[in-house]
Amino acid sequence: MPALVPLTCPRCQAGLDAEPEQVVFLCPTCSGAWQLDDSPESPARLLPLTLRYAPELRGSLGRPFWVASGQVQTGQREVHGWGSQERAAVEHWATPRRFFVPAFKCDLNSTLELGRRLLTEAPKPPAGAQAPFVPVVVTARNLRGLAEFVIISIEAERGDNLKTLRFSLELGEPELWILP
Repeated sequence: MPALVPLTCPRCQAGLDAEPEQVVFLCPTCSGAWQLDDSPESPARLLPLTLRYAPELRGSLGRPFWVASGQVQTGQREVHGWGSQERAAVEHWATPRRFFVPAFKCDLNSTLELGRRLLTEAPKPPAGAQAPFVPVVVTARNLRGLAEFVIISIEAERGDNLKTLRFSLELGEPELWILP
């Protein structure tokens, strides 16, 4: 049976409060931010994390998003019938994008809606003051799969009866942004 290990700040050893399923923690003493590394290759440990806060929060409860710059290379794109939107797809993904995935608890439809909207809006990196936010329950390791799902949903809505889609996605290092 696994041992129960107290959750303490690696920097100052203060106790860290945690909600069930939470994977990012803020130290109440030194304000350090830590993410749970629960990768199967190593024992669970806390890794330092930099948070970016939107200035618009001003005391309101923020929502955390995993964010990474990425480049999509479209490959095979087959459709049922005629009217392929392949050219539009290639043009759409020709420039690097910033991908956003909600790191808080929400359903899949909301994840796709928010991911698509923020991909289009392309907010700039925030530089506000620390503010409270809802618990982070989605790990950074989930960013790739959810970003790929956003890409597929965008391509499926092109209206050309998509049958097959092959693409590659290169992602940079994830950051955690706290947005309104």
